[in-house]
Amino acid sequence: MTSLAEIELTRARWRRRIDGLALDTINRPDFGVAELAARLATPSVQFALLPADPEATDRVVFDDAFWAWFKAYQTVAVEDHSLLFGYQQHVTAHAAAWVEDSGRGQPWHRFISVDRAGAVVLGLGSYGAREVHTNSDQSFRVFALVSIVAYAQGMLAFCAAVQSRLSLAGPCLLAIGAVSTRDALLGNLAEGWAEPFSISNSVGGCIDEHLLWHIELDEIDEESTRDLAFLIGDRFEDAWGVTQRRYRARVGESINELDYGRVLR
Repeated sequence: MTSLAEIELTRARWRRRIDGLALDTINRPDFGVAELAARLATPSVQFALLPADPEATDRVVFDDAFWAWFKAYQTVAVEDHSLLFGYQQHVTAHAAAWVEDSGRGQPWHRFISVDRAGAVVLGLGSYGAREVHTNSDQSFRVFALVSIVAYAQGMLAFCAAVQSRLSLAGPCLLAIGAVSTRDALLGNLAEGWAEPFSISNSVGGCIDEHLLWHIELDEIDEESTRDLAFLIGDRFEDAWGVTQRRYRARVGESINELDYGRVLR
């Protein structure tokens, strides 16, 4: 049995690592926009999955064998659907990433990375939230619920592959941060649910400036990814004060399931 001292040591390591990612507390000016997330044109939602020791930075070597393996994860298969993480491979001082950008030196639109300790970070950028202009020339920040849940499930599937390749055992920490949620709306809903600005959707803006959750997990495996992604969807709905689970289709062929047809691509 893991001792309390070992648990606290692991938590201390996690705290130091999420401090570097600016996902430790919402009470900091750079919340959610540190490290690779600072390269996003539109920071929105970020996920980080930390292994038990995220400071063991000698686990992953960016050699030919790694790049051959990494190439297979430009996309991941989730529930018979394919999710794309990016178009370009990037290597940085601390991590390798799949990235979507508009050209060399331009800000990123989304990325998924794995660092030398085996930690995985997903930054959704414009796939997590976008500015929407109404007919009355108003602008609203709208978070993309279905896409957030779908990409979370894809990221968790990638995490399971990373942990299997590195033979990582033991607990892990999932950190979830959403930037600038105050007064933002929750859209990109599943089939059968009314989108914001519709007369049938009376859900207002989020009352929290930012959102942050830390979830301690015993392990990540392929069987748990769906339930964890749905848990994330539940937390986003709760943050907007909604008890329905609108990332699940209300009608149609995908009723009660995540509506992959609505994922932003």
